[in-house]
Amino acid sequence: MKKSLLVLFGFLLLIIFNSCLSTLYPFFTEKDVVFNSAIIGEWRYTARSGKGSILFEAIPNAKLSELAPGIRKIAGKGYLATWIDSAGSVDSKYFVFLVRIGNSLYMDHYPAEMDYEKPVEDIFKQHHLKKHSCYRIDIRNNDGFEMKLLERSFLDDLIAKNQIRIHYEEKGVYDNKTIITAPTEELQAYVLKYGDNPKAYNTDYSYNCTRVINY
Repeated sequence: MKKSLLVLFGFLLLIIFNSCLSTLYPFFTEKDVVFNSAIIGEWRYTARSGKGSILFEAIPNAKLSELAPGIRKIAGKGYLATWIDSAGSVDSKYFVFLVRIGNSLYMDHYPAEMDYEKPVEDIFKQHHLKKHSCYRIDIRNNDGFEMKLLERSFLDDLIAKNQIRIHYEEKGVYDNKTIITAPTEELQAYVLKYGDNPKAYNTDYSYNCTRVINY
C-alpha cells in the first residue's frame, strides 16, 4: 500500500512539474497578500486541458499545521482551493493566496494534504517535495475571472540562453530539470518583467471561470 501511494506521488509530481513553473519559495510576502471575499464560492472552469470546478473556502483550522509558521499567521487572508474534475471527483487541494505584484493580481498555489496521503508515514512524506506554482488572475466581475498558469519552459529557455539571473539548481529530483530556488524577491522581479508576455504562460492551463455558488 505504501509503495503504491509513493508511486502515485511521483506520477502526480511529474505531471505537475512538467506543466508549470514550480518554485521552492512563495511568490509573495505578507505585505503583498490581498483578500477578496468575492473569490469565496464554487467556480466552474473550462480550459484546453478539460473542464471542472474549483471550490474556494476559508482555510480550516485543521489544515493550519500544514503551513509554514510565517505563512500560517496570515492564513486568515488565504483560501483552501479544492479542484474537482468533470466527473465530480476531488482532484487536488491547494492553499491559495491572492497576491498583488505590480499592477496585476496573481494566485500562489501550494499543495494541501489529500486524504489518501494521511496513511503514509511521516518519514515518506518528508521526501514528498511540495512547491509553489503561480497563476495570473484577471477578474472580469464578481461572476467571472481568468487564471493563467506560469509556464516553466519559458523560464528554462531564458536560463539556457543566459538571458536571466535567477537562482536555480541544475537538475530536479523528479524530472531531471531545473529546480527554481530563487527567493521571493527574484520571483517577483521575474513576474514584473515577463508577466505581460503571453509566452510566459501555459495556454493548456488557462482557466475561464464562472461562478456557480455564492457563500
